[in-house]
Amino acid sequence: MIITVSKKIVLLLFSLSSLVVVSSSATTINEEIDSLIKQSKEPMENLGVAVFDLGGEELYSLNGTDGFIPASLSKIFVSIMGASVLQPSFKLRTTLGYVGSIENGELKGDLYLVGGGDPQLYTSHLNNFICALKKRGVNKISGNFYYVDSSLPTATVINGLGDLDQTDNSGVSALSVNYNRFSFYKEDDGSLTEVMDLPGIEFKRVTDNLSEARFEAVEESGNWVWRYRSYKSLAIDELPVRDPSRFTAEMFRQLAAIQNVIIPSPMKKNGFDVDKFNKILWHESYEIIDIIAQMLEFSNNLVAELILLEASKEYLGQKPPFPAGPVLLSFLKERYPSVDWTGVYLDNGSGHSYVTKVTPKAFGKFLQQVHNVNFKDVFFGNLFSISGHNGWIRKRLYKDGFAFTVMAKTGTIDFSSAIAGYFFGKSGQKKAFVIMNTNKKKRESLDALPANDPKRAALKKEVGGWKNVSRNLQDSIIKVLINRF
Repeated sequence: MIITVSKKIVLLLFSLSSLVVVSSSATTINEEIDSLIKQSKEPMENLGVAVFDLGGEELYSLNGTDGFIPASLSKIFVSIMGASVLQPSFKLRTTLGYVGSIENGELKGDLYLVGGGDPQLYTSHLNNFICALKKRGVNKISGNFYYVDSSLPTATVINGLGDLDQTDNSGVSALSVNYNRFSFYKEDDGSLTEVMDLPGIEFKRVTDNLSEARFEAVEESGNWVWRYRSYKSLAIDELPVRDPSRFTAEMFRQLAAIQNVIIPSPMKKNGFDVDKFNKILWHESYEIIDIIAQMLEFSNNLVAELILLEASKEYLGQKPPFPAGPVLLSFLKERYPSVDWTGVYLDNGSGHSYVTKVTPKAFGKFLQQVHNVNFKDVFFGNLFSISGHNGWIRKRLYKDGFAFTVMAKTGTIDFSSAIAGYFFGKSGQKKAFVIMNTNKKKRESLDALPANDPKRAALKKEVGGWKNVSRNLQDSIIKVLINRF
């Protein structure tokens, strides 16, 4: 009996010893990360961190249930929904067709350019449509030229907050070209001109007070007028397109004119069935899984919004609202019910929003659950950029043995910076992690100031320095995690 008791005591002491070792390790990590945060002088409440073993165990958490701005990390959620709902091999289609007859080089009827939500339609594809039109012998349209974008909702901006002259905040439409950006140049007299001089875009030099943005766009009589005080930047530059469907149609018409194909001014038409006209040519996008891989690497906002809208349409069985962030959250709650989505709000798909909030624990748990999801023999966790190799972390964690150890997506907007994905620890084991940093006081101050307030402009000058501090802190924390796990 005494021997049996002794065995139990030995076993109990061994168990307690194991617990002490785990506790000590966790305390060491806490102390090391706390020290890094204090050195950065960033308030502790501004940081949210979560680390999960791929088996589901939470290994580390800091402010895990607080809501933080994820910025472009939202694209990770969109990627899962897009590949799951649309299927990896899904393609988006843009179609050129007509109603009527072709006789002696003339289309006696109407020409249609129908958008299908392709976020990667380029000028070269429009030229390809024109080649197909000429191959049919058409050099003149006697009827009307219609453009159709009714398969998805439209918007003049992705988000109304922030600087509205930034190319990552363009209009959204099922018919888009060149990521909905247009180029302009400065004339000798200081005036500005869109390179193709397309209808619908004008520039107006003004003397009144503008915001800290270089330009402000105002809609006047169906045209978008870009107001500016002065312009001293590059000889050629870009601005976002506010009416993507019309812009795409006008560009198509201008390109056709260069090739001596006369097309009437475009008119918008809603609800047209492509099965009811004669197809000239359709252009199919890359497979959705390839578009998603590019989006995760290059973080294009328009791509994210269009993927989300197309996936939401399939998920709902009808045209979704814009923005479709709430639809995305509904999908995530349904597909991943074991994740605690409390405190999570998704405004849109790109993350270009200051009201979107995600908790570190929800994000970390989600990443743990999707790392091995297989899309057409592509494991989701391997779609992320690799440290020291590509994407926005090509110049991060590239030396001292940390290159190729981190696969992650980054996200940044004013006074919010984040990174999430996976890392290989010193043990060789893969872990899911998320680090989100929001300078809440400065973010709130920025939101409260009017666009033309000089204090807002002064505050925005601090963003660059803060971002560097935040990024260095994130990398230091990741190095600790890699060394400890």
